[in-house]
Amino acid sequence: MCGAVPPEYEELLSTHYAELSAAAAFIQSADSVLVCAAAGMSIGCGLNYSSEADFAKNYPALLQYGFTTGYSTMGWDIARE
Repeated sequence: MCGAVPPEYEELLSTHYAELSAAAAFIQSADSVLVCAAAGMSIGCGLNYSSEADFAKNYPALLQYGFTTGYSTMGWDIARE
């Protein structure tokens, strides 16, 4: 369930509600946001870093630059490994 808060994080959220609310307000007021994340955010949502089909579906604008998989955007050519 991408986007759902797991029950084990409910205490963390309630403990840090003020900080998280401030962060959310900051993000909402930003002109743009650059998200740099590891595999945990995308893998949990079902993305497959080695799938050319998944990459083309989710990131079609990057195909014009020669990227074919999530790994290729990180400089790792899965076909050569």
